[in-house]
Amino acid sequence: MHKDPITEFIQARHSFPLEVISFGQPSFLVAPSTVSPIIPWRREMEILVLGTVSCASVVFLLLTVIICYKAIKR
Repeated sequence: MHKDPITEFIQARHSFPLEVISFGQPSFLVAPSTVSPIIPWRREMEILVLGTVSCASVVFLLLTVIICYKAIKR
């Protein structure tokens, strides 16, 4: 048997608490969100990229200094 949408809504309404959200004139019944809010990842990615670039720069400069020192020493 297929239930009508109104009956399903009424049964679902009693299974969890609802919040009333008003957008102008009509009011909507909305269930509280069970999804965790989105965590911004841009800051973490920025730290990762800056750390990687700075490490690569230090290694490059160190190798450049070693190679130049050996070339001048000859």
